Amino acid sequence: MTGKSIGVISFCLSILLTFFGCATRLPTDIQQTPSMAIADHANASLGRLFEEVAVEHPDESGFALIPKGHPAFTDRIAMTALAERSLDLQYYIWEADTTGRILALRLAEAADRGARVRILVDDNNIEGRDSPIAALDAHPNIEIRIFNPFAHRGSRLFGYLTYFSRLNHRMHNKVIIADNALAIVGGRNIGNHYFGVYTDANFRDRDFAAAGPIVRDLSDVFDHF
Repeated sequence: MTGKSIGVISFCLSILLTFFGCATRLPTDIQQTPSMAIADHANASLGRLFEEVAVEHPDESGFALIPKGHPAFTDRIAMTALAERSLDLQYYIWEADTTGRILALRLAEAADRGARVRILVDDNNIEGRDSPIAALDAHPNIEIRIFNPFAHRGSRLFGYLTYFSRLNHRMHNKVIIADNALAIVGGRNIGNHYFGVYTDANFRDRDFAAAGPIVRDLSDVFDHF
């Protein structure tokens, strides 16, 4: 390859990177609305459920291991049914498969009952789903925020080429919190592979259900993000 050819290729690449760089900048005039977890968790049914044992063990938290996938999913669904005031969910991966759609439906039902639903999901794994996410976010009791979004919605590749230093920072937190009183946190994202749905292969992750002061700490982390 001649020096002239290399120069032409370099010139074309610089033009492409400049073009896509301009097309992949996030807007800077977005109105940021603060959002905080509910404060009076003790007045919710889930809070009262642990009131007696909390008196016996002041300032302590309780934990229960959730080793299997099926209970990990049904426990999350139960939380959406029991929540009265709020549901906060933060995940790195949320698949558009059976379990992902069922959980989204149950969250919409909770929002219909009047519960406030806040969802924070990483943008790295939701390519091509802007429209259904926007439709769910349109519910007056549901707010969805995207962590570290790609400005170029058509291709993640161009985003990584132009803003790798920013977009390489992803959010791997995995938690669901109901009424700031009960939480499930651990290794499972939302998807069939995480909940033992498939018969061929599934991920072997672990979760913990937690109640007590540790739940308020988890809510603080959620609010920080």
